[in-house]
Amino acid sequence: MAVYLHFINLITPISTIEEKCTGGFSKFKEDYKECLGKLVWHDKHLFRLGAMNSMDIEATINDWAKLGLNPYKGSKEKPTKWVDVCVVEFGMPTIPCDWIDVDGDIAYLKGTLRGETVGPSQKS
Repeated sequence: MAVYLHFINLITPISTIEEKCTGGFSKFKEDYKECLGKLVWHDKHLFRLGAMNSMDIEATINDWAKLGLNPYKGSKEKPTKWVDVCVVEFGMPTIPCDWIDVDGDIAYLKGTLRGETVGPSQKS
């Protein structure tokens, strides 16, 4: 499966949410229930949150770091590689990311089949 991309996308593997965040994926989805199908959607591998500006993405990265996700290697001023999250803009990660494949406006977990794409109308 794959997720459809919009302008700025913050993506994390669901398995990472399950492993590192208290309450796992069900709690994560509950926290974003008002945004599901609008700014947030997911397939069975990836959770995607979208924004129209980098300030919103940066604030969410900081929030997710407080939940236990490690955003990147390097410093905040000079990140060198995405770790538990990945920002994708204009069809490519903003810095290297080992676990994601991007094909135009679609992203999917590396090592999985692209398959069906989920996007804005998803409500699950």
